[in-house]
This record gives sequence, structure tokens and C-alpha cells, in this order.
Amino acid sequence: MLVLALVAVGTLMMAAAFTRSSAGSQLRTEAAQLTNGLRDTRARALQTQATQRFVLDTRMHAWQVPGRPVRKVPDEITLVLSTAAELREGTSGGAILFFPDGASSGGRIDLSRGGATWRLDVHWLTGQVSSHRLGGE
Repeated sequence: MLVLALVAVGTLMMAAAFTRSSAGSQLRTEAAQLTNGLRDTRARALQTQATQRFVLDTRMHAWQVPGRPVRKVPDEITLVLSTAAELREGTSGGAILFFPDGASSGGRIDLSRGGATWRLDVHWLTGQVSSHRLGGE
């Protein structure tokens, strides 16, 4: 009985660790995909020499690069967009613009899940996109 109890406790601990690891991995993957989407939008602006619009809908948990299909983010991940007031779309998100010279309207996207947060920053002057983990697991 004691051995069975120890095996059960060990199994539960491993399952909990795997779940935490899986959630952190999912958050990191989603942050990387959004970062690539922002960079792709900037590259399209430079290539086409036309302003390009990266759209994020925080209510629908979706984002879109111009000319590409809409991408979904799992509902367990909280999205917060900070962008220029003119580019906000009510409470459901908004857009970040990238200009032909490489600059952008600037903005920030925070992705959070279970106490961990990844922050994506878009520099307004250069249009450069950076991402870093703020805290959590």
C-alpha cells in the first residue's frame, strides 16, 4: 500500500510539472509566432513600399498579417494590445502600422498565462520588433 501511495504521489507531481511546462511552452510558442507575424508585416511594408497593417483582435484571440489567413491564439492566453489611440478598435484590439521606410506606429503586445508574461515591443522609429519574458514560470 505504501509503495502504491508513493507511486501515485510521484505520478501526480510529474503530471503537474508537465502541465506547467506545457503551458509555458505554449505561451513561448505563441509569442514567437506573433513576433514573426509582426516582423513579416514590416518586411512586407519594405518590400511593397506601401503601409502595411498588422491587426490584433484581443476579444476573438486572433491576429492577421496582410495577405495571410487569420491566426488564432488559444483562449487560455490573455492578450493586451497597447497602440496609438487612432488605431484602436474599441475594446477588441486594434492595429500596428508599418511604413515603407521601415518605421511603424509603434506598440506593445502582452501575452499572459498562469502568471507568466511575454512582452512584444514594436519600436515606432525603427519598426524593430523585440520580445522578452517578464515573469512567471
